[in-house]
Amino acid sequence: MKNFLSDMEEMKLWLPTWMRWVWSAAMMFIIPGFLTYVYVYSLVDLPPIAYGTYEYPHWVQAFGTFYLLLPILLVVIYMIYFVILTVVKGMSWREFYAYAFLPTEKWQRLRKEKFAMQMLHHGGELATESKT
Repeated sequence: MKNFLSDMEEMKLWLPTWMRWVWSAAMMFIIPGFLTYVYVYSLVDLPPIAYGTYEYPHWVQAFGTFYLLLPILLVVIYMIYFVILTVVKGMSWREFYAYAFLPTEKWQRLRKEKFAMQMLHHGGELATESKT
């Protein structure tokens, strides 16, 4: 979230403090909660799959439900794999957090290279602009 807000500052988009709180709450809690509610409700209240008067067999409906769950299942499976991998490596919770959620050195290096390329492309304009 900090990166998102700092990127908005880089784009010269000033936000008052209360608006930063609104953005943070929306991006971290409200939107994910709403999307989870819609997704779960659509699975719970899933009508039988039919074409006209023909109702498809149960195995087709089970495959459709599995197909709906597949994106979330992949994330959950990878999360479980990642936790098991870090437990096997014997990491502490602090190391686990750093390994799982903080950007890697490669990512930071690529971001700096991209910024340098933008500066070259714009003839150094980005470097001379001051942050206000």
